[in-house]
Amino acid sequence: MRQRIIVAVFVVFVSVSTWYIFQRDKQDIEIKPEIKIERKKDFKKSRATFFNATNARIGLEIPEYWEGKYRSVERGSEVNFLYINNVTEPEPLVSIRYYPKKSIPSDLDGHIKLLEKNEYVYYFKLSTGVSPKLSSDKEYLTMKADLDFVLKSIK
Repeated sequence: MRQRIIVAVFVVFVSVSTWYIFQRDKQDIEIKPEIKIERKKDFKKSRATFFNATNARIGLEIPEYWEGKYRSVERGSEVNFLYINNVTEPEPLVSIRYYPKKSIPSDLDGHIKLLEKNEYVYYFKLSTGVSPKLSSDKEYLTMKADLDFVLKSIK
């Protein structure tokens, strides 16, 4: 009888501990339904160029409403676009990288082909997830929604 009680307590303890671990690590972020993301339709654009010191130079159109809200960080063959505000650390929006056509790696780490130009192939990768602090940030979510317009403008 005593052994059964000990086993039952042990089983309950293990079950509760397992449930707690899974609940604690769960990081589903819900975008609040009251936030309506209105995509910008006819926005003014400015042209930005990257990889200027190489033959892989490209440009794309940045919506003017992004001004002061993003930063681009170029390192070697990759440029990262980060959302900036005064509340959180810079949050990734998208990264673009290029490879010479003759030396594209087999593992592209989730990057998707965007463009072939001259002897280079360009790939992009959207940031995944939304940090809890930005899950209700209308500006950030609108910028993410408009990334397809930005990426389609690459030349």
